[in-house]
Amino acid sequence: MTSTEVSADLIEWAALARYDYKVIGDSVRFSTPGGGICVYIRPSDLDEDWITVSESERGGSEENYIFSAGTLATVEKYFWVDFGFEIRMGRGLPRLIFPVEPGQISPGYFVAAVGADTLELRDSYLNAVARAPDGLTGRSLLVKVSNFLDYSPEELRASYLDPKGHPIFPRNKAT
Repeated sequence: MTSTEVSADLIEWAALARYDYKVIGDSVRFSTPGGGICVYIRPSDLDEDWITVSESERGGSEENYIFSAGTLATVEKYFWVDFGFEIRMGRGLPRLIFPVEPGQISPGYFVAAVGADTLELRDSYLNAVARAPDGLTGRSLLVKVSNFLDYSPEELRASYLDPKGHPIFPRNKAT
């Protein structure tokens, strides 16, 4: 079974973004105070040994699929960036932007269509790294993912807490 046991550092980072953390069976849930938004990390139903990320809003009966990844490390990096955005907003710091346009994909990665409804981020060895729904949102998410994979959690933390976004921002390896 695929492990969804996230790192203590990510749980601490989520708390700084005002997200609660809870383990529910083989899944992890991060939620805003009062459960307005819940984001789930769980083993994929479709891809053995992959992890799926989905979200729901209070009062909504369905979870919306965001993306899936082949490793928990990739999923965690996504949350370092997502929670980092929330932390900066809460501290009144300027917004930091990762490239999301198709032409801004990080060197060594590319996006391929897989089936009728799915896009896949692949590395230079053609290994699948992440999958998202086909469409502009999915493509943007995969381009964004490609641009933070090579940064460590420490670099992401430092950048999101630094008023100017250093050491990653305003430059990053894709520009």
